[in-house]
Amino acid sequence: MIKMDKPRILIIDDGAGICETLADIFQEKGYSIAIVNTGHEAANIVKTMLFDAALIGIDLPDIKGTALLRILARDYPWMACIIITANNSQNYAIEALKGGARGYFLKSLIAEEVLIRINEALYKQHLRRELEKSEERNRCIVRKK
Repeated sequence: MIKMDKPRILIIDDGAGICETLADIFQEKGYSIAIVNTGHEAANIVKTMLFDAALIGIDLPDIKGTALLRILARDYPWMACIIITANNSQNYAIEALKGGARGYFLKSLIAEEVLIRINEALYKQHLRRELEKSEERNRCIVRKK
């Protein structure tokens, strides 16, 4: 398996409890964490810091989580965006996945499952970047011939 550096994760949610819980889960594993409570704060911090993943709450005070997801997925395609919610509705999951989410999970998940899901999304994102690099190298080789 390819060894990757510990990811930098942005947690975007207005619930202090879930933010602290997620931060504890990831910091225990050595991940770098930043927490913001609004879409506006998220938009500002991603301009100044590089994140590997964003965990986005579905109901933010200033923007719908799925709207923020679409913006982040469009502007920062290397970032694995994952929706987190307390709502078990399949409609939210479908909307999130159509909007570019690399995953979707309920806030009530146990720590180990959260880690497995985020690591899976990050690994897939890593493979996508490696594939893009390989395709670009191949295009350069073909152009030189």
